[in-house]
This record gives sequence, C-alpha cells and structure tokens, in this order.
Amino acid sequence: ILVLICLFTAWIAYEQWQSNISTYMLGLNMSVQSYSFLWTLNALIIVTFQPLLTHFDDFLTKHLRGRLYVGFLLFSMTFLVLIKATHYSAFLAAIAVLTFGEILAFPAVSTFVNNRASLAEKGKYQGFVMATASAGRAVGPLIGALVIESASYQVLFYFCTILVISAVALFGLSHLYKIHKKGSQPAEITENHDPLN
Repeated sequence: ILVLICLFTAWIAYEQWQSNISTYMLGLNMSVQSYSFLWTLNALIIVTFQPLLTHFDDFLTKHLRGRLYVGFLLFSMTFLVLIKATHYSAFLAAIAVLTFGEILAFPAVSTFVNNRASLAEKGKYQGFVMATASAGRAVGPLIGALVIESASYQVLFYFCTILVISAVALFGLSHLYKIHKKGSQPAEITENHDPLN
C-alpha cells in the first residue's frame, strides 16, 4: 500500500507541471513557448538518460528501494526550487530535477511490485499500480487549483514537497520497522512479503 501512496502523491505533484505551473509561468510574464520548451527538455532528458540506465540494471534492481527513495525525493526537491523561482533558468533546473525523478521512480514502482507478487497475482498488482497512477493524474490538477485558490502558488509548492516527503518517509519507516520486527523474531519464523510494501 505504501509504495502506491508514494506513486499517488508523486503523480499529484507531477500533474502540477502539466496544469497549474503553466498559468504560474504566464503570470511571471513568461511565454507559452518557454513553457512548451520545458517539456521538450523533459523528453530530451528521458531519451538520453533512460537508455543509459539499462547498463546499470543489475545495480538498480539490487538497490530498488534506494532508487525509489532517490526518485521520489527528486520529485519533492523540484518544488523547493520553484518556491523562489522568478527567472526561467529556475524552471529549467526544476524540470530537469523532476525528469530525473521520473526516470528513477516511475519504472521502479512496477518492478518493485512485480518482484514481490506471486506469478498468479502479478497482473492484479500491476493493475493496482496503473489505477493509482491514473487516480493521481485525475485529482492532481484539482487539488492544485484548490490550494492555489485558497492560498497561493507558493503554498502549493510547499504542499507538494511535504506531501511527497511524508509518503516516502512512511514507506521507509515501514521498511525499517519490518527489519526490526523480523530481527526480533525466532529464526524459524518467516514473514510473507506484501507486494505493495
């Protein structure tokens, strides 16, 4: 469940880029062309660096949790950049950070769930992953708009940062608790793995 919460919050944050941040940039007298180029940069980074990651598949699979932590934390960091952003260069830096988070985290969620699900349940759990991502995409723009209307863009950026970090913290603390609990059990007791934790 917790890895899906991380995915859900990440998509809520990601969707701000595809909806509310465009309005924010226009309010700073930046052009639609400048906003559009951010997505060109996003695509260029993905096309360039995604294939390079395949050369490190063994390492990334072995350290899958670390990949998830780093990827999701990059999502939160992008909004810290935006809080004080007034120049276009800050938006370029922020989208670059976001994209590296996207490359690391999103594919890793499916791998994480797949590695922990039984053969008979792999399809079901991958369905949960897709449904969670779709839910985050669906409610992200609305949540962002509600925060902006009731407060400000800066509050939205703080909100997204705290939201993603809180989800990642819960995910990490749950893992530490399981390690501690497993270490305190007798050696003959084994623990079933939850594919979503």
